[in-house]
Amino acid sequence: MNTVQALWLMIGMMLVVFSIGWVGALRWALPEAVSAHRCLAGFNLFSGIGLTLVALRGTVDYTLSHGVSSVFHVAAFVLLWRGAEMLLNRGVAMTTRPQIAVFVLGAAVTLWFGRDPAHSHLRADTLLLIISLICGFNGWRAWRLRRKRRMKAAIVLVAVGWSVSLALLWSGISSLLGGPSAEFDYNAANNWWMAYLMLVAGYLMNIVFIYVLVARVVRRLDRLSRRDTLTGLLNRRALFDGLSAEWSRFRRRDAVFTLLCLDVDHFKSINDSFGHPAGDAVLVGLSRILTDTLRQSDLCGRTGGEEFMIVLRDIGEADAIGIAERLRETVAGSTVLRPSIERAVTISIGLAATTERDASQDALIARADAALYRAKARGRDQVCVAHPDPVAAG
Repeated sequence: MNTVQALWLMIGMMLVVFSIGWVGALRWALPEAVSAHRCLAGFNLFSGIGLTLVALRGTVDYTLSHGVSSVFHVAAFVLLWRGAEMLLNRGVAMTTRPQIAVFVLGAAVTLWFGRDPAHSHLRADTLLLIISLICGFNGWRAWRLRRKRRMKAAIVLVAVGWSVSLALLWSGISSLLGGPSAEFDYNAANNWWMAYLMLVAGYLMNIVFIYVLVARVVRRLDRLSRRDTLTGLLNRRALFDGLSAEWSRFRRRDAVFTLLCLDVDHFKSINDSFGHPAGDAVLVGLSRILTDTLRQSDLCGRTGGEEFMIVLRDIGEADAIGIAERLRETVAGSTVLRPSIERAVTISIGLAATTERDASQDALIARADAALYRAKARGRDQVCVAHPDPVAAG
């Protein structure tokens, strides 16, 4: 085995090792990323097997080292195409018809030409053209990553995909036009740069895909750490972080906002009479109403038990009263909350808009909380507005 053969064999083994790593990582994969993991494992495995057969040319059967190796390469890059689509579309199911068509056609043509050495240049040209088109298409799709704040990953994937695509496309077209044959030859100088290109491309593509998937896992963990496990709303820590940011914005730019403190009326009796599962169902249903009613820019979280807090960004007291009343009426008239307990569910709301008299966000919270207690003391199922003076609110 000469140096070029050893280099191709090393690349093939590297890709096989990557495939084992992708299979091993399945246990930590997000549900929507499992298919992408499998496709990327298949891409590495089939590429590794194909390149190993290339390295063994001259020592194994011609059809095996040429035709079958080409089929492995076509299958590998079709799986790369599929895996990249699954990854960039966050696991959303897409049609497999284009991939199946390309694989069947490419495998049939390369296997047919791979039986006879007289047609070796046609097999090589077909294989290179298929791979170059898939790499170019994946590079174009990868550019979508730039809109997801992953510019570095997008640049690397685009650079790798289009570099491989242009290099293979140039080699295939040159061969078709009568230039140097694209067929593998251990003595040809182009095999060195082709080998190194595939080595770097295979390594970089795997590293970038790993980066994208790990970044997605980290974001998911961060999201879970900031969400209430029952309702999916912001938890207390995340909500107060957002409230602090809004308070700082209010102090710097005088950007007003309104705070709502919300409580489910007679929630303890709901738990006592119908059981905690029914109470949980009420909280989940209420959270859906809040999510559907509020704007995406508003902050809404569960602060504990049946207590919720809402930050209405850039909204003053007058508009906030209308929003709070609409929330109260929607909850009172909702049939979604009744099946589990067979009675109407109501809420009480305390409302406090930011004023220059508030010395801190704690003072604002105290005013909204005091307004909530007044709403409950006055019979519940109502909205009470806080006094502008923190002292009066107490």
